[in-house]
Amino acid sequence: KVESKKLTEPARKPVNAAVGAKLGRNDPCWCGSGKKYKNCHMQSDNR
Repeated sequence: KVESKKLTEPARKPVNAAVGAKLGRNDPCWCGSGKKYKNCHMQSDNR
């Protein structure tokens, strides 16, 4: 019997940040991607 393996990762929950709190460049991104903020949403948030 062949069992199927899950091919997708479970959805990540967004990081709970205080409203209005500034994120540091090296902090985990608020979206929950697991990436650093500077490599994820920093440029789009600064627009």
